[in-house]
Formats: sequence, structure tokens, C-alpha cells
Amino acid sequence: MKKFFRMVSAFLACVLLVCLVPVYAVGTDSHTGKAVVSVDPRDYPENSRERFVANMALQHQISYQEADLLEKASALVVPRASDEVLKYKTIDQRTGTIQGILGYEQDVNIATEVRYVYNRALGKVSTLEHVGAPIMYIPGVTSWEILGGDFNIEQYSKSARISRTTALTYEIEGLTITAGIDILSVSGTTQGCQVTTRAKTFVLNITEGMLDSLGETVRQ
Repeated sequence: MKKFFRMVSAFLACVLLVCLVPVYAVGTDSHTGKAVVSVDPRDYPENSRERFVANMALQHQISYQEADLLEKASALVVPRASDEVLKYKTIDQRTGTIQGILGYEQDVNIATEVRYVYNRALGKVSTLEHVGAPIMYIPGVTSWEILGGDFNIEQYSKSARISRTTALTYEIEGLTITAGIDILSVSGTTQGCQVTTRAKTFVLNITEGMLDSLGETVRQ
């Protein structure tokens, strides 16, 4: 009987642990066709260490718990002055516009999470330590696909540049769109129309001015 109760207790402990783990998002790798499991950074508050860790989990395709340990270890590698603190910031910017004829425009955004060192005594950024995995998306559009191209990340001491040259395809409702300028083709769907664009370069410039005292402070 005691063995039975120990088994039941262990089972309940496992159930509780599962309930405490953040929800995972399931997707498909477009290159391999295999299902992948990753944490969705959007489930966490902006400008927070938790969101930065979730982005790291997405980048390395590991669990949130593994990314949490990885982030803690990487944050301890570089010694810091007594007035320096680590901060975390969500960067989400319009990086270009898809243009069509008759004045049609559609923004394209790139978002990422960054970790940087801020000097409280001097009131300025000391260094940009880490730029997370970029995410490209089309605001206001629920269904889209990125057609090729990889992100290029250039990181400097207090700034970074993220770019990607790619074509996009997406569905849009309630608008009549005609091919032209950045739009290669348009086809009808049951919900509206499917737009396919020409390849275009989208650029996110992360400047020192974006890395201010407002990011979340976690530890010295």
C-alpha cells in the first residue's frame, strides 16, 4: 500500500511540474519538414528577462528551463563594474514597406530581444552584449510565409544591424490588390487574396538610443 501511495505522489508531482512549465508552440521547419517545439516569446512581457530567455529557447530549439540556465551562465562570463547592471529590451520596428499600385502599402516588421549593460552612474549604455533571434512578421496579417533568405546580424559595441533579403507571400481580406511595383502576383482565395512579393531587403537598425534606462534591470 505504501508503494502505491508513493507512486501516486510521484505521478501528482509530475503533473504539477508540467502545469508549471510555460506553454510551448509547435511549428514546422520549412527546410526539413520536421515538427519543432519551441517557446513563444510573445507569451512573456516585453522588455523582460523572461521574454529574452524565451527568445533564446526559440533560437537554440531548447526548453525554457535549459535556456534559463544558459542565459544565467552567459551573463556571468563578463565581469562588471559595481555601477553596471544588466538590462533587457524588446526591439520591434517597421523595417520596410511592400508597395503596390494605387497607393497600396503594407509594413513588414522585425522584432528581437537584446541584453545590454547599463552604467547607472554615467547614465548611459556600456555595451550591447547579445542580440537574440530575429522574428520577421507582417502586422495585421494572420497568415504569411517567408520565401527564402537568411538573417544577417552585424553586432557592434553599442549597436547592431539585422537584415534579410526575401520574398513574402500572405493572405489579406477586404482589399482589391493588383500586381505591380513590389507585388509580383495576386491570386484569389476564399477569404480574399493571396499576395506574393518580389524579393526585397528589410533592415532593422538597433541604435544606442534604443537601449536606455527603461529596459528591465535583473541583476548587477
